[in-house]
Amino acid sequence: MKTRFLTTIIIVIVIATALVSFEKKNTVQVITDHQERSLTFITSSDGTGVEKIVSPKRKPIGIKAFSIPERSYAFFNGETFEEWKEALAFKESRGDYQIVNRLGYMGKYQFGKATLRGLGVNDSIPFLEDAQLQEAVFLKYVKYNYRELAPYIKKYSGRKIGGVVVTESGILAAAHLSGAGGVKKFLRTNGKAGKKDAFGTTIRSYMTTFAGYDLSAVLY
Repeated sequence: MKTRFLTTIIIVIVIATALVSFEKKNTVQVITDHQERSLTFITSSDGTGVEKIVSPKRKPIGIKAFSIPERSYAFFNGETFEEWKEALAFKESRGDYQIVNRLGYMGKYQFGKATLRGLGVNDSIPFLEDAQLQEAVFLKYVKYNYRELAPYIKKYSGRKIGGVVVTESGILAAAHLSGAGGVKKFLRTNGKAGKKDAFGTTIRSYMTTFAGYDLSAVLY
């Protein structure tokens, strides 16, 4: 009788332990699944790792966002300024207006604080919450770079520099990455002075990826 009682107790303990273990495993899986859905992973530009992690992903406050579906920028093969800027934005941040990377670059187009100050933006919080302001600042910066690089666009367009066929849209995308000065140096040195950003992204890669778009609708 005593033996039977002990056997019953052992069976109950084993079953209870198994149930607790199963529940714990499922709970961990649910938490993991939730975290993976909550995190926004932006892969590095050279495809080797993770550049930015943001959790949770937020939406702009009080305004309509102009973000695009999450898809690789490689699928943007149109010809317009709108398609060019959205492809560039996807490469920079996946179109997230409120992302801030680990180096402090912010917004859909990943502006640094110094560049924003030069464009008249001194407070980053309202900037991150205002999609329309980000679009306006981006357009202002593109036009500024165009004015700075117009002679270079005229001189080098169609030529092969550093293994890349130079185009207007490629030059302006590269200027967003490295500034107009970095692009000038790249062109003057026949591609030998190709500047990289902190993640290893090169002027050459931007000039290649964003070549061949027609930006005349907003530049001329």
